[in-house]
Amino acid sequence: METLVHLSWRLYLALPLMALGAAGAVWGAKRGRQGLLRAVHGDAAQLVPLMEGFRATIIGLALVGLGAAWIWHLPWLLAISLAVGGGETIETSLILFALRHGAGLKIGLPIPPHHHPQDQHACCRQPYPPELTAHDLHSSPGEKSSHANRRDLDRPPREEIPRVAEWRKQSDPPTAIGQHIEQGMREGGHE
Repeated sequence: METLVHLSWRLYLALPLMALGAAGAVWGAKRGRQGLLRAVHGDAAQLVPLMEGFRATIIGLALVGLGAAWIWHLPWLLAISLAVGGGETIETSLILFALRHGAGLKIGLPIPPHHHPQDQHACCRQPYPPELTAHDLHSSPGEKSSHANRRDLDRPPREEIPRVAEWRKQSDPPTAIGQHIEQGMREGGHE
């Protein structure tokens, strides 16, 4: 490793590395700019080229930093170039994955089993019960609870008591009301 750092002809390797990095950074900046301008005007699909351009720019600048650190023996620049270049590459790759596949991703749910290609419904979306039950845990207010039909099996069954009541036949409702008022007045207002 020490030999690689102190090569007398390292300039011949570091300059093409820096030129390659600068070209990648310029290409990435142009691509990212186009994506940014289109995304600002409402085309959300242009976020992918924006992030691809940003990633290419970061990798290019990291290569320029690596070449400069190698030429001038700057370990701090080497560390910064590696850390920023590697970290941003991982982050932008994850962002690009989410932008490309994000609509179909479900966080925290198991991946549904795949169907055999010869299955007649393989192309159609099939319901996946664990996914459905995660959203509908409680019954709606007008719906009977799932616990409504349960009972304590240790308790003896209740006896049904029939309700038989004899209804008084009422001939004339206004007369009945009037009689009630007159009866109350005769008794002195006490019912």
